[in-house]
Amino acid sequence: MSEIIVTNINSIGSREMAVTDLDVLAIRPSKSLKWEVIIGDCKTQKLSAVNRAFWVKGVMDSYKSEDGFLIVKTDRKSGKKIDIDHRLLANKMGIKIIDEVDFEDFDKSIHYPYGSSNNNYDLVYLDEIRQFLKSSSALNEINEYLFRDFWTESDRIVGIRKILNLIRKHRGELDPAKPTHRDTVTLACSIFSISLAECVGAIFNQYIHPDSREELSSALKPLLWSGWSQYNSLNQLKKALSKPSNSTEDDTKDNDLVLPLWTDFTNLIRGLLDDPRSSFEIPRLFQSLIFDLGNKSEPFLEYSQKEHLSLLKQSMLVYMYFCRSSRLPREFESEIINSLAKKQAIIAEIGLKTSNPPTMPKLITDEEMPF
Repeated sequence: MSEIIVTNINSIGSREMAVTDLDVLAIRPSKSLKWEVIIGDCKTQKLSAVNRAFWVKGVMDSYKSEDGFLIVKTDRKSGKKIDIDHRLLANKMGIKIIDEVDFEDFDKSIHYPYGSSNNNYDLVYLDEIRQFLKSSSALNEINEYLFRDFWTESDRIVGIRKILNLIRKHRGELDPAKPTHRDTVTLACSIFSISLAECVGAIFNQYIHPDSREELSSALKPLLWSGWSQYNSLNQLKKALSKPSNSTEDDTKDNDLVLPLWTDFTNLIRGLLDDPRSSFEIPRLFQSLIFDLGNKSEPFLEYSQKEHLSLLKQSMLVYMYFCRSSRLPREFESEIINSLAKKQAIIAEIGLKTSNPPTMPKLITDEEMPF
């Protein structure tokens, strides 16, 4: 994500105040089933590169990032270069200082041999979605969370319930017949999937595969509500507010605070635990789809191998849960689900008009779960 305005969420003032801005904040999956944060900054050399590197290091520490880069524009005509000792010191802090003119060579070396310039990520179209959300007073709350607040969350897992709540709250403003609205929902599902992958990784690292639904449910609640203390407080408040005046304690014992379609959610998590690493590929798949549909190009062109079949099916289940738990019109599901099903049919070399079309996935039932 580029150009993120950082605000102080714990401000005591009456107005939200920007603290600083980040040119680039990126995430990538780690081997330990977590997201790694990468901080990037782009500056002219009016300020020495190493001085700016210390600022980048401070931001990295704030986001628990171990990798950063600083792109510096130097005046090569006057013979100015980045001091080699500055590069060395920055490198010890986990920061690469790169001259702007060297960046293309750096990119081609890291993404050998062609670099990343030929990917299908259309940031211009992404900005169109952002401007659309900003232009609507009803939808600007979605814009602020998807494009700003989510990326500054210290606990990304809470994004699961926050994004569901936002889309459910504003679902009446979203029209499935409009491509920008469709892509807004897909973008929201993509960012929801970032939180979902972090949640899957946390459960897998704790349990591998929980022995029962009750154990999985008990593990998910403190993750989604930032600890047992906060969950218990909110759960007691929810029960107190929903408790009829003539009810007993037994009447509310099964009315715990949970996400919408809680059984479906626990089934979804349990299914993703069989291949937790692929959960970290789902957000990128949804982003790819947004750009493919926005540019009217073939969807999922880069997901065309047999090893992608499981990923495509998992993505369908995530999208179905997201739309249904947000109470979105079923029309939001149709185009995305059809695109995913068609790609699976092509990969499996089965036409949709044959007598043996691919089986459409459904949210897994209790009887099918391996608890």
